[in-house]
Amino acid sequence: MSREHSFQALAFPENVPLRTLAAAFPQARRSTLELSVELEGGGTMFLYPFGAVVFQDVDPARRDAQLMVEAMFDRTRRLVDRLERRGTTPLRTGPLHRFIGEAVGTRNEVISVLHLLDKPDAAWDDPAMDAIYEDLRDEFDLGDRYNSLELKLRGIQEALELILDVSRDRRLVLLEVTIVVLIVLELVLSLIRRG
Repeated sequence: MSREHSFQALAFPENVPLRTLAAAFPQARRSTLELSVELEGGGTMFLYPFGAVVFQDVDPARRDAQLMVEAMFDRTRRLVDRLERRGTTPLRTGPLHRFIGEAVGTRNEVISVLHLLDKPDAAWDDPAMDAIYEDLRDEFDLGDRYNSLELKLRGIQEALELILDVSRDRRLVLLEVTIVVLIVLELVLSLIRRG
């Protein structure tokens, strides 16, 4: 008895080194041309260095969970959880700044990929092509997927802005305490010199 397989492929505008992808998916099998990841709940994800991802037998919800926006969403969630539990952020802001840069870059990549989903000029001129385009757009839930990605990206942006503000406030408090300590030290030294 033969089994039917479903495949979905996505392409991104930039190449991604397999070494970078392997760090994100440590359980992946790596060859010189691809990474293959067996996903929980069944199905396989294939990652290629030329910016392509192929899903075999993976339902849309689990497929979306594997993409870059979801990874950023999870990292942001961990930062917010730390802020909630400890009431503070790490004192070192370098990793946070790098993550913010990565988030901005990913947002730009997602937006550039999504602009490819805009209606082609030919569809504006041909009613039959326009109907086919709209049917395909509905079939692949492009509007809903775009809205979902946009909400996640907006949530990531707002959370990162909050975390960055808290981090800056913490550094400012540390700076103010340092200034107060230096002033007190200067006063003590001047009193010692007089006495």
